Amino acid sequence: MKIYLRTTKAAARKAFNKGDTNIAIQSSLFAPDGVWSQACEIDNSKGYDFDELVLNFKWYNCTSETGKGVHFYTFQVAGA
Repeated sequence: MKIYLRTTKAAARKAFNKGDTNIAIQSSLFAPDGVWSQACEIDNSKGYDFDELVLNFKWYNCTSETGKGVHFYTFQVAGA
């Protein structure tokens, strides 16, 4: 089980650029650990640009039904 903490886009970008792998994004109307849609974990292991990743996520996943914004989370695995 993962414990999600909401964070800002700036803090998520900073962690992403540092190489942190405990970052997730989710459409604004869904919970990060919800039944219908789970948060998408992101990292820069493949050399992607943070803003490009977020823009692509928003384009394909954010609608009037799921929420037009993106929420940013850091997470830790419970018991680890």
